Amino acid sequence: MTGAPASRTRPISPTAARLSLALLVLLLLAGLRVPVHQQRVIKEGEGDVGLFTAVVDRVRQGEPYYPVMGSELRQRGYPTASVFNWRTPFPIVAVARHPRATAIVFYAIGALTLIGTVILMPREPPEVLLVALLAQVGVTVSLLKEPRYALMAEAWAGFLITLSVVAYGRARPLTGAVLGSLALVARELAAPYCAACGLMALRARRWREAALWCAGGILYLAYLAMHVWNVSAQLGAHEVPHRQGWIQFGGLPFLLRIISFIGWYDALPVWGRAVGCVVLAACLWNPAAPKHLRAAVVAFAAFFAVVGQPFNQYWGLVTAPAFAVATGYGVGGLWRLVTAAVRRP
Repeated sequence: MTGAPASRTRPISPTAARLSLALLVLLLLAGLRVPVHQQRVIKEGEGDVGLFTAVVDRVRQGEPYYPVMGSELRQRGYPTASVFNWRTPFPIVAVARHPRATAIVFYAIGALTLIGTVILMPREPPEVLLVALLAQVGVTVSLLKEPRYALMAEAWAGFLITLSVVAYGRARPLTGAVLGSLALVARELAAPYCAACGLMALRARRWREAALWCAGGILYLAYLAMHVWNVSAQLGAHEVPHRQGWIQFGGLPFLLRIISFIGWYDALPVWGRAVGCVVLAACLWNPAAPKHLRAAVVAFAAFFAVVGQPFNQYWGLVTAPAFAVATGYGVGGLWRLVTAAVRRP
């Protein structure tokens, strides 16, 4: 690798580098042993997209959102006892009432995510930028070429989280906090990233940024409370509960399904997802990676190792754009470890 930027970070010792590489090799071997579950692109009329499309069609005809959502959930056999199975209105209502404007905004933030990937790393080696950009193209093009993904709140949250990371990386912390809060409004699955960023702001005593995160959290809780109240008004005495809870401790198998849900993984060999997981983890050893990006990798990896049922693999939409950027930095992290490991003490 050539052209690595000068770093003020303390060099890693050969022993620490070798131990770190050993851990990554163990992660690779563990990933290769995980049974393969092919990820499928969401198809028209199936699963959540079919549900949301039906709800959009009925809301567009003037029916109110919550009765329509309840009706469609019950007709399609979804568990309705949990409020978390009732999606918050955005973006479904937005698509129903303003389809053209919503599509323009969705394509715009997707394009900004691609642009942000480039402007985030102007001083990085070309290899790092190329890998990050290729990974991001695989994710973003997959999302933007399929209009139905605009119905998935996870896709909105994923773009907004990545734009928040870019803002932080370009020394725009207040913009980063606002974008992260918008990701939380889109989907509560952005909470691990938001919590990590808020704690980092408090620890660094960046009070204005911390205040923005607190305000965003309060507004989201008010939004969620309104959602819970509206859902409660629709619940009857015979709602179907989930057979299992969301706390599943899926560990590495579920994390691999999250990582490989979208992007180039369908075109890569089956061992590609294990390699991708290792490169993603290696970004933690790259001091050039924005700390908020590294925080996102750690927070989401810990979260998805515990929370999520096997069919929740589409939650990978929340992390895919940010993980694409982290994959590029992971190449730099691997190079740093290898060069440090072969250096004589």
